[in-house]
Amino acid sequence: MSKTRFYWCLPIALFAVVISTLMVGCSATNRLPAWMNFSTPASESLIDVPWGTSFAEARVEAAESEKLILLWFTGSDWCKYCVMLENEVFHTPEFTAWYGDKIVPVVLDFPRQSSLEPELERQNEMLKERYSKNITSYPTALFVNSNGQVMGKLGYLPGGAEVWTRKADEILALAF
Repeated sequence: MSKTRFYWCLPIALFAVVISTLMVGCSATNRLPAWMNFSTPASESLIDVPWGTSFAEARVEAAESEKLILLWFTGSDWCKYCVMLENEVFHTPEFTAWYGDKIVPVVLDFPRQSSLEPELERQNEMLKERYSKNITSYPTALFVNSNGQVMGKLGYLPGGAEVWTRKADEILALAF
């Protein structure tokens, strides 16, 4: 085999290996690769922080407590970086200690493998539409005031809870 033909076949062979590896990780009931096996925000993994699901209730609480609302737009069963944000930031003692006097946390999930209650799904879709110009990818964490005005946004940041909460504090400092 000539060198030219070998170099031409190499990318195709590598592609085939990657695809076959991903296919082996998939089961018949869950079409996600094994490396994306993770929990959903409704699971016990977020038990440390009482994530709400109602934007209306969060607006009332934020107005009464003079806090911002953290709207976490996530794809709990398909978004790798959403899961990384959950595990590396939201489910840490640092985040649990940080959020209490600063934000009202609300999770807005957009699952693909499961369904939400119809009312919750309608609310989440309405908020996704309302904030569409601020949501460029998943995960997106929007900091909004009790009137719904966006004060800042974050996504996944490498470095864990310390880095993420430091950036969030910068947003909060500008908002108040």
